[in-house]
Amino acid sequence: MKSLVSLIALSFFTTATMAHVAVDEMADAATKFLGSLKPEQAAKASYKLKDDERQNWHFIPKARNGLTIKDMTEDQRKLAMKLLRSGLSDHGYGKATNIMSLETILRELEGPNSRMTRDPELYYITVFGKPDAKGTWGWRVEGHHLSVNYTIVKGEYVAGTPSFFGTNPAEVKSGPRQGLRALADEEDRGRELIKALSPEQREQAIFEKVALKDIVTMAEKRVKPLEQKGIAASKLNPDQKQKLLALVKAYIERNRPELAKERAALEQAEPNRPRPKGESPQTPRRRPSGREDDDIEVEKP
Repeated sequence: MKSLVSLIALSFFTTATMAHVAVDEMADAATKFLGSLKPEQAAKASYKLKDDERQNWHFIPKARNGLTIKDMTEDQRKLAMKLLRSGLSDHGYGKATNIMSLETILRELEGPNSRMTRDPELYYITVFGKPDAKGTWGWRVEGHHLSVNYTIVKGEYVAGTPSFFGTNPAEVKSGPRQGLRALADEEDRGRELIKALSPEQREQAIFEKVALKDIVTMAEKRVKPLEQKGIAASKLNPDQKQKLLALVKAYIERNRPELAKERAALEQAEPNRPRPKGESPQTPRRRPSGREDDDIEVEKP
């Protein structure tokens, strides 16, 4: 039986920073995108900042509000992807586009009788409020296994929550993209961390025999604090802490450098602060799931 380790699954993290360059580029990209749309397209893509739709997020395959990539011209698609790139690092953008592209592979794997619509163009772009380099507004790019949300406050502070990157399949087994693992860094660094724990630490960290079936907090607007389990970061030795920080950075560095740098500095300054946690296999290619909490935890079948 193989142990399962917690990934520090930062499906929800917040970056609050003075990031004028990032905000300028986001506002410019969003303005150009909206400006390229026909009235009927703009009506789908635009919402008021305080509209309830802003909290209507999810990571499952379903019909959404917003304007799909499928319903855009080629030039509009380029502008939409430029908006997505404005919030992410090159590394994060590559992950996002790989996740989108996996819909084609899922369609092939599931065949014509699949009950799900698998389409790499069924990703929705939505802008909340008026894009303004000095204003308060937000934007979202979302579809199956991907939800990228940014809120800009007074042109100075950026919040990047909720943020969700998922992958199915975890590894492409055949075809021209064989070996592709969209979230390889997150999985590999999680395994490195659990393997670095002593048997006693693992015993303390083990909390469940079977991997959780899904994200614990799902897409709830408000969540209650989770039960305290696992091993505290303060109980790790220096090498283990470095592996923990490397794992956290795998999530932080999905963001563009200006945003990731500030968040990484916070993690370095507060290495023992409460941590999110989740479940992921110690050995490759078993289905991961996630939760957030203070400590590291492992589950073992």
